[in-house]
Amino acid sequence: MNTEVPRVTETPAALMEKVIIGGDLSKLAPEERLRYYADVCRSVGLNPLTKPFEYITLNNKLTLYAKRDCTDQLRALHGVSCQITARDLVGQIYVVTARAKDKRGREDESTGAVNLQGKNGDDLANAYMKAETKAKRRVTLSICGLGLLDESEVADIDPDTAMPEERPVVRMPQAKAPDPEKKAEVEPQAKIQPGQVKVVQKALDRSKVSAEALCKQFGIAAVPDLPFVRINEALKFISEQAPE
Repeated sequence: MNTEVPRVTETPAALMEKVIIGGDLSKLAPEERLRYYADVCRSVGLNPLTKPFEYITLNNKLTLYAKRDCTDQLRALHGVSCQITARDLVGQIYVVTARAKDKRGREDESTGAVNLQGKNGDDLANAYMKAETKAKRRVTLSICGLGLLDESEVADIDPDTAMPEERPVVRMPQAKAPDPEKKAEVEPQAKIQPGQVKVVQKALDRSKVSAEALCKQFGIAAVPDLPFVRINEALKFISEQAPE
């Protein structure tokens, strides 16, 4: 008699409940964590293969933070422009305020601050630039609806509470050994999804670049045939071809 209890697969709703309420990704199984990572990327149109997020442990809780690739992609995808509106020195704290505006006309504002105490020369110059970088990246994440830490903020966190080196490694399932009696089948390269087709098409319209030019550059018959892994390359091409 088989007494083995069948494994219950959690629904997406149950998975989100564990993350949102608990706030700790370490409670998820590796497969769930991988799915959550992909879902976060998909929700804002990011390519998970470019690793826009990284893991970090804060206060014994595993969470995600946004890398530079993340904010760069978000600006291109959502048409976000940033402008520095203020630079203030409050004691030894240098505070920069950045305002962002997206293609729909929505605006948001965030600040970036660094401690200048004891800094001079190149260190002081780097601190000034870091404050501006913080402000721009924070306002980009905010206007795009991502309440995550930015890479520039993570660098300032106390190493006793931040342990990025302990992030979990999610291993992808290994391919099965090929059957010598069967002919090898080559799967077609994954193409961009319908939502990403719209993003590329809008970028073409906004930049006044023809779809034919894009297709010729990437050797495809139509925009929906664009390989998923080349979407960022395509957006860059469109931006570079836009008439000045």
